[in-house]
Amino acid sequence: MRRSIFLVLTLSAFAPSVGRSQSNWDRYKPGTLSSIVTSNNADIATACDTLRPCTIISAKDFATAAHVSFLGEWRPLSPAVAQQITVWAKTVGIDTAVAATFGQELHVREDTLEYWLPIQSVLVDDFKKEVPAGHGVTLLAMFLGGYLERDATPQWVFLVNEFQADD
Repeated sequence: MRRSIFLVLTLSAFAPSVGRSQSNWDRYKPGTLSSIVTSNNADIATACDTLRPCTIISAKDFATAAHVSFLGEWRPLSPAVAQQITVWAKTVGIDTAVAATFGQELHVREDTLEYWLPIQSVLVDDFKKEVPAGHGVTLLAMFLGGYLERDATPQWVFLVNEFQADD
């Protein structure tokens, strides 16, 4: 039986704003997902050097307004990502039921990198209507951390909390 090993690097002193009112959207600053990943690569390499599988939870959510291209693909939320969301919720002291608000992942490209990102279920229908495959969209996303399976590359987890389709 496979045993999961969790390594929490740091704890957040506050609960991020999943599901809060729109008055908090201004905390999302323009940026890129890739810059967040780059700044956290050393953390996961160090923390998970001998531990596999391994999960890290970020102390900062890097609330980011990232411009990406939607690749037109959807998939159900993977069990590993659902587990990452649950561990993150426990770590920051919010209800783990937040994981149930993310049922699907959307496939996007930022420059040359591709990501599968969990999106709040309440946004999915509008996203499908407003953002056709191949079009640009600005995602308001939070960084949770990442996980590393045996002999794999890190999988980074961002939560999509809102979006704005390009005109």
